[in-house]
Amino acid sequence: MKNILTKIVEYMKTPVFIIGLLSVLAVGIWQISSWVGNVGRGIERIEVLGEKYEDFNVRISKLEKESYAGEFIGISEQKKEILGFCGHMNPSLITEKSKSSWGLTYNLNYNICELNEYSDWGKIDKYPHPGLFFKITNDFNNISTWCMAVGTFKDIENPNRILIVSRKAANELGIPEGSLLNISVRISLIEENEWRSRKECIELYNLLEIKEMKLIF
Repeated sequence: MKNILTKIVEYMKTPVFIIGLLSVLAVGIWQISSWVGNVGRGIERIEVLGEKYEDFNVRISKLEKESYAGEFIGISEQKKEILGFCGHMNPSLITEKSKSSWGLTYNLNYNICELNEYSDWGKIDKYPHPGLFFKITNDFNNISTWCMAVGTFKDIENPNRILIVSRKAANELGIPEGSLLNISVRISLIEENEWRSRKECIELYNLLEIKEMKLIF
């Protein structure tokens, strides 16, 4: 046993063993430094990705707000909405000479609509009456337009069919000409200070003499 230990000690003193040991140590040190470098780079990547992710969230949030604002500057993304379906005014039943439930003449070349009395109007804290303007957004293509209520209809069997619109408004929502299918929409009330910023809204309001009508409604 003593002879074996003596030979091992003598071998450890040889140049071959010393060179081999130094090589192993060098490889080990290189591997450790590479691992530390990779960890550092990984942390840097995480930090950069975090910054990019936060920036991406900010940009997405901004786009959502801008998209929701639609054509009416000042409409808040927090506005109360009613979700449901939008139908079309049947041209074979409604003509320019027809009168709405409020006694108003249908001006089908304008953005007009009629409201279902049985829909849940409590969601926007407004029961249908003359002079209400609404923003309508097509859930399928996210296109928005506006309309002014000229009357109501009663569809107790389908309270989620919240309104019907003129062909002009339907065109602006991207609904194909001739289509009579109901589409999924969300609607919100447009406040007076908002719709009065649009010439078309004021023109329709004055044309139908809504101000005078509200005095006797």
